[in-house]
Amino acid sequence: MAVGAPYLRILSWNFLATGLAFTCSSLFQALGNSWPSLISSGSRVVTYIVPAIWLGVHGNFELEHLWYLSVITVSLQAVIALVLLQQQFRQRLVPRPRTAEVS
Repeated sequence: MAVGAPYLRILSWNFLATGLAFTCSSLFQALGNSWPSLISSGSRVVTYIVPAIWLGVHGNFELEHLWYLSVITVSLQAVIALVLLQQQFRQRLVPRPRTAEVS
């Protein structure tokens, strides 16, 4: 209970960001380009592993630091996915020119 309550309190924020990232990933697949999804997922892995190793090497390391790091990196992944999705929408969803109405 002493570890579980803080764990759930901190990591519950991941659900919002994870939902955004999964939604963006599905939209990338619907647009026929899964590279942006791979880029956003890869950015999360790199931005989690490098600081986690750095935290593990230094003193005063606590398990809660990894939980906070997880929230930060998943949120960063969601932001990157949203930016890439907006870019994909601009590229692929070009408005059609209007045609003159026929009377």
